[in-house]
Amino acid sequence: MEATPVRFTKTIRDVGIFIIIGILLCVFTGKCDGYSMENYCNDEFSFIWKTEYQVRLKLNDNNIYEKKESYYPYNRPRYCETTFEAWITRYPKFMFYFEELDLDCDKGHLEFYIGKSTDTRLPGLDRDICGADKPQGVYTVDKRYFRIKYVPKRSQYINDIFSIIITTYGPEDTCPSYAHVCANSRCKDDDLVCNGNNSCGDNSGCDLSTAAIVGIVIGGLVGLALLVSVVVCCICCTRRSGNTPGTVQNTPATTQVIVTI
Repeated sequence: MEATPVRFTKTIRDVGIFIIIGILLCVFTGKCDGYSMENYCNDEFSFIWKTEYQVRLKLNDNNIYEKKESYYPYNRPRYCETTFEAWITRYPKFMFYFEELDLDCDKGHLEFYIGKSTDTRLPGLDRDICGADKPQGVYTVDKRYFRIKYVPKRSQYINDIFSIIITTYGPEDTCPSYAHVCANSRCKDDDLVCNGNNSCGDNSGCDLSTAAIVGIVIGGLVGLALLVSVVVCCICCTRRSGNTPGTVQNTPATTQVIVTI
């Protein structure tokens, strides 16, 4: 009897390969972390409690204008404001820059404030921010707290309003031995070195030595070898299960006749 093809095995194998590739890319590029500001509307985002030193912050407007908060049982706030808290001693300051900005001024704007409750706008961002031209440069906050406020003008659905890289840092004179000192004397966590972002604020902090480059190349080759090994093992396992990968062999049943005299 002919073999019956089974397509699920190959599909599962291919999906597994894509998952492995995605995990490896995520690990090597260091761009796995990301937070949506919509989940922290009128709340505090603590880098301490999150154990973070750098985050990618994004915002989608899913009818924020009409949402009710537990703090406002009767009156809707009509905006989304998030307070960011830096580390107490090691990295008590902030710096951030825009990766993307796409917010029509007829639909809303952004406001940036220093501190937890002051009305002091952040220098350089002391106006309402909107439009498709993102603010250029890196902005610093010499306080442990700053706020980002999104003010929509109506109930609406907008995706990918902005993407901002926020990094906590400290002064050079109190920089711990396990941290990294940038060319501009800013102290940042060592895990942020060469992670693909402008983590120092001046595009420095990723001056690799020959030994470091060799280490990265060897690490990449080891990761590639691991990926190839997994793929080969998957193929070998499917071949051992039958003469043809992804097939099931049907063996005709044998009938035994017993004659009693």
